[in-house]
Amino acid sequence: MALPAAAPRPSGPPRAARAHLHRLGRHQLASVVATAIDLGAMTAAVEVGHVPPAVAAFFGATIGGVLNFQLGRHFTFLADHDRAAPQAARYAVVSGASALWNALGELVAHDGLGADYLVGRIVVALIVSVIWNYPMQHRFVFRTSEVPT
Repeated sequence: MALPAAAPRPSGPPRAARAHLHRLGRHQLASVVATAIDLGAMTAAVEVGHVPPAVAAFFGATIGGVLNFQLGRHFTFLADHDRAAPQAARYAVVSGASALWNALGELVAHDGLGADYLVGRIVVALIVSVIWNYPMQHRFVFRTSEVPT
């Protein structure tokens, strides 16, 4: 008696992994838009307002955070079916910490390492986005499941 043939395995990552990668891609796109606003505000504060780069980084990150919340809620995590107020409160905590991480990173990059303030800001923003913002928004702020239903 012959054993039944095994069913072919689907190629590519499982559905949960694809959904996660898709969401991460949306997060990065939203982050680019919010970061462009962030950097514009920071640059204006430094160049026009003569604000120190670390303070300007905090200011820019705060403005970018407001935009990023809206993008996260309606585009990245598709979480507009939940109430906005509790999400906004959780986002404020995560965003406040993010602004501090960005300001600290700018302080280290610019004041400590002597990097150009914009180069330092971009590098710091990328690191903070991937290591802090995405995981915290995914699991804590918007409480997104792995596989969208």
